[in-house]
Amino acid sequence: VKEGDQSILTMLFKDQYSLLEDKYNFQIGFDAGAAEKNHAFIFEIPLTPLPKILHYISPDKPWKQFSVGRLREEWWKYSFMEWSYI
Repeated sequence: VKEGDQSILTMLFKDQYSLLEDKYNFQIGFDAGAAEKNHAFIFEIPLTPLPKILHYISPDKPWKQFSVGRLREEWWKYSFMEWSYI
């Protein structure tokens, strides 16, 4: 299995899926290697308004004590909220 759960979901659902806009899976950390891999589109995704889902994909997770990743403060804002407010 090349990409964990994503590979399995792809195998199971094959053509039964819909592509979502980037705002539903904004990948924090993807930008670190985007420039060298010629994925310039990642820098064109607007951060205002904030994407609906922030996916922290790098080893620099916002909940780690010495994290310096982008949008770290958003994770902490929601971590202190009661579920009923989210």
